Amino acid sequence: MWLSQRLHPPRARRKLSAWRWKFLAFSLCSFFFVSSSLPCHSQEFAPGDPVGFIDIHLNSDHLVPGDLLDLNYVTKPGTLKDSVDIYFAVFPPGSSSLLFTQPDGTLRDVAKPFRSGVTIKDETTRLYHLYVVDLPFGEYTCYMAFLHHNASLGDVGAFASYIAVARLTIAALSVEQQALLAQRGNPDFLLTLWNDALIRKDETWYYYSDSPTQYDFVNGQLTTQKALSGTAGGISPKIDPGLLTPQTTLAQLTAALGAPIRVGPVVEGTTDLQAATFGVGLDVVFFKGRFTSGRSYVP
Repeated sequence: MWLSQRLHPPRARRKLSAWRWKFLAFSLCSFFFVSSSLPCHSQEFAPGDPVGFIDIHLNSDHLVPGDLLDLNYVTKPGTLKDSVDIYFAVFPPGSSSLLFTQPDGTLRDVAKPFRSGVTIKDETTRLYHLYVVDLPFGEYTCYMAFLHHNASLGDVGAFASYIAVARLTIAALSVEQQALLAQRGNPDFLLTLWNDALIRKDETWYYYSDSPTQYDFVNGQLTTQKALSGTAGGISPKIDPGLLTPQTTLAQLTAALGAPIRVGPVVEGTTDLQAATFGVGLDVVFFKGRFTSGRSYVP
């Protein structure tokens, strides 16, 4: 989880001129984008420089809606003697801005440490513990580092550790599900249920050709696989399972499948529960705008 870059901070600190600060900021962003992981022994500080150790630990590098994200960081004092500031930054998918965790826990495009004046110990600390539901799909690249207390990214010799990096993908489907789709294509039929209260996604995929099989998933993990009897009974719609997630909107389905042939309340007199029927053979239900269920069938 280390960037392929050697940092050689000078012994003394000095402020950069404006143009040098801009150059450093540009270089740092470029450095974040193009670097790859190398063992820490391939990176060196100048002899005698105080340097600590920080690393990012993720419970998984591929998560789907309903999964729990645990992001911890491991610290070791190394040769540090003074306190440091700890930075966490992330490039979200589709963003051109590096977002920094602020002292209040929010993410903003303002370079601030989330912890200041820290005496580093040999320990593991939790930074994020949350369920993945509405985070945008794509790859996230996370960075952590120590800076000398009250130093900034514009200071020469600001870093007091190597820069740790970890990459995480949040996707509509798990690696296991993607592998099944690559092998068998879209299922003939599917049933997808999302429960906001339980933070749980239940899916059933039905394949009727080439060894008819039913696959059941909970939050992307296969729980049951069994043989099917009978036939599809017609031309199946083969809906892409990745279309149905808690983030799915009616507009997204319309863009993918065409305009629904029917939209309206499930219960007369209330607009909380809305149903839509698509001519390709798909019924979906939304509760207060949130996708809750989808079922495909022979149209």
